[in-house]
Amino acid sequence: LQAELEGTELIGGWGGAWGRRAGARRLGAGSTACWATARCATCTAASGPIAGCHVLVQGGAGGVGSLAVGFARQARGNVIATVRSSADAEAARHAGAHEVVRTDTRSDAEIVDEVLRLAPGGVHHIVEVDFDANIDVDEQVLVIGGSIAAYATGNARPDIPFWNLLFKNASLHLLGSDDFPIERKLAAASAVNELLAQGWRGVRIDRTFALAHIAAAHEHAESRHPGRVVLSV
Repeated sequence: LQAELEGTELIGGWGGAWGRRAGARRLGAGSTACWATARCATCTAASGPIAGCHVLVQGGAGGVGSLAVGFARQARGNVIATVRSSADAEAARHAGAHEVVRTDTRSDAEIVDEVLRLAPGGVHHIVEVDFDANIDVDEQVLVIGGSIAAYATGNARPDIPFWNLLFKNASLHLLGSDDFPIERKLAAASAVNELLAQGWRGVRIDRTFALAHIAAAHEHAESRHPGRVVLSV
């Protein structure tokens, strides 16, 4: 990896934020759980390429979710994001979501109705941030042969609607970024840089620190400021 980084401007951040500077070769780095997970989550659709397909990103304003929205939009998918506040709705739209569904004021049945109104035939692929809480909704909006890429859950042993998923021939992908091979992480870093080069600004950057001030950057991030913290080399 060190050889890969020689002569590279290395940009990183917490929670999926990215910055870049003009000149030099650039490689996105930082929170692997954000950029690598988001990239893999949007590349595991059972349907293959997602151009023209409906993609549902649960939690589309989060660190992983906003990047997943950006990647899905870049791949020409029809992107629906779920959020829990008006501020999150704005963030998800800024990340590239075509449609946004507020879940904080709706029951599960109402969420299903709204998603199916936006995607009448159902969604082809779901990027899932809260598997145990959302799997019943996911199953109901998923098309036959659709897929779910989940990277987090509240309950470590969740109940699932097994037969409903089986009769839909659903594919379930569980993504743990700690165990992604280095080749996949490097590919995801390149994909982040490509997204940025195309003008994507889906995550608000709060403050940028030089690598030499990484301790101060950690302290700033831990103080829960709005926006993301970025490291530059």
